[in-house]
Amino acid sequence: MSELKEELGVTATNITSLVDSLEEDGLIVRQAHPSDRRATVIELSGKANSEMALGCTEYKERVATLFAELSETECKEFSKTLEKLWSRLQN
Repeated sequence: MSELKEELGVTATNITSLVDSLEEDGLIVRQAHPSDRRATVIELSGKANSEMALGCTEYKERVATLFAELSETECKEFSKTLEKLWSRLQN
């Protein structure tokens, strides 16, 4: 959970609340860390994996429809712009 806290840039209270909610919804499973009694391992549940697979398929279809209207040149320019923005966000 501390890795999630650091990655998301939130407080321990925020991550605990988020994990509690996801667990209540059946989307994650908490397990004891195999070698560190103080740590908890968070894993996606089967329900979460199923919902993500379905959501990803729908998302990919929507994106494909959206980009079908763009020419190859427009797609390349858009990709360059996104790469530039992503690079700036990383700094």
